[in-house]
Order: sequence, then C-alpha cells, then structure tokens
Amino acid sequence: MHTVIAPWCTGCELCLPVCPVDCIEMVKVTGENTGWAAWSQEAALVARERYTQRQIRLQYEDRVHQQEKMAQAEMKLADLETHTKSPSGPTQEAELQRKRTIIEAALAKAKARQSGG
Repeated sequence: MHTVIAPWCTGCELCLPVCPVDCIEMVKVTGENTGWAAWSQEAALVARERYTQRQIRLQYEDRVHQQEKMAQAEMKLADLETHTKSPSGPTQEAELQRKRTIIEAALAKAKARQSGG
C-alpha cells in the first residue's frame, strides 16, 4: 500500500491519478513552501540522492532478474526432452532442435546484452 509522506510532499499532484481508492485530497496551502518553492537546497540534494539510490537498486534488480531468467533457460535447455510435448520420432527430434535453436539464440542475446555488446 502506498502512502503520501507529508514532509516530502511538494504538491506536484503525481500521486492523485495513481491512488487506487481515490482517497488523497489536495488542500490549498498558502505561503512560500508550495510547489517548486518547497524545495530547499538541502531537500533537493536529499531528493537527488534518493533518486540515484533508486536507480542503482532498479539496475541491480534488473541484473538479478536477467540472471535468474538465463539460469532458467539454461536448465530448460539441459533437460529439453522433458519440456517438449510432442510425439516421439522424427517430429519430436525436429521440435527439440527448433526449441534448442530458439533458447540458444535467446541466451546468446541475453549474454551479449549483459556484456554491453
């Protein structure tokens, strides 16, 4: 469940459209601490640091997710016969080869992306 953190609120209203139960009410505030004027230099630096840390976390989570998907694909490739449901014989062999080619191409693409190429 998401919440609005009042001390960090700048009145940008980005929380309004994503509120699943429409329970956020914007109250007009007078004074100089509204909108962009609410960002002091210190608050801006803290916000930038939080943003940077979030970007680092998202990149890490994406890397972990990609590694998990690659491990799953490699496991499936190693035991492809179990994961293929087609009649035995030449039809099954053709299907196995087709799947093997697709999985190997996906793994090669993922490895190239991870290495930056």
